[in-house]
Amino acid sequence: MPVSAGPSASSREAADARSHQLLAWGLGAGLVVVLGMLAAAVVVGVQGHVWLAASLSGPGVIALASLFVLRKLDARSVRAIGAPPQPPA
Repeated sequence: MPVSAGPSASSREAADARSHQLLAWGLGAGLVVVLGMLAAAVVVGVQGHVWLAASLSGPGVIALASLFVLRKLDARSVRAIGAPPQPPA
């Protein structure tokens, strides 16, 4: 009588389906967040708030997109979003 060493094929397929669904929702959420930030940057930029528009459309957008899509954040992205631009005095 053979002894099964691991989970059955159906449970692996279910886990793969859940993983794929999580990835798809993450991509969709990342797209919504990034497009929302870019749209907000355009709106506030047109209203004359240039520094706010720059901070909304700067490296933070790239860092958030990489976080949602790749599901990891590297040190270079963390340094890029760590210091926001300073408005002129």
